[in-house]
Amino acid sequence: MDFSYFKLDSAKVEQSQAICELLNSAYRGTDGWTTEVDIISGKRTDRDEIETAIKLPNSYFFVVNQLNQLASCIHILKKDDHARFGFFAVQPSLQGNGLGTQVLKQAEIFAKTHLSSKKLLIFVVSQRTELIAFYERRGYRRTGQIENLPANIGIPKQTNLTIDYLEKSICAT
Repeated sequence: MDFSYFKLDSAKVEQSQAICELLNSAYRGTDGWTTEVDIISGKRTDRDEIETAIKLPNSYFFVVNQLNQLASCIHILKKDDHARFGFFAVQPSLQGNGLGTQVLKQAEIFAKTHLSSKKLLIFVVSQRTELIAFYERRGYRRTGQIENLPANIGIPKQTNLTIDYLEKSICAT
């Protein structure tokens, strides 16, 4: 599938349930390479959390639609001189085709040009080495900040799950 042209659309509150389903299928489903099903059970998020994120001040929630289906989503939260992103997912059946890389690039451009962000921050479950490697190949570096897995993102299937913070400089000039 050709993802050379797509558009990040602002998410609407009415899309909260569909976004929730996309995130839960990407992170807790059995398909796709982003699944955490072997280490975390339960839902990744719920509709209320997505609605709250869409409505937050300095919050930008984007979706990508392909062939009349929700293909990807990403959330950017402006904080001081940086942007933090999360709720990033690609429909499992569309993973591995470059869409995620393109969505990430567009989010970086948006953060730099529209929010004047100097860096992008993300956090990833530390045990997801393949996902950390994905971000490192795109210029992200571990900050050294490691915390326990937040209680609101599922039920750990193993002990001592942590999250790693990563950042990428995107200095606005």
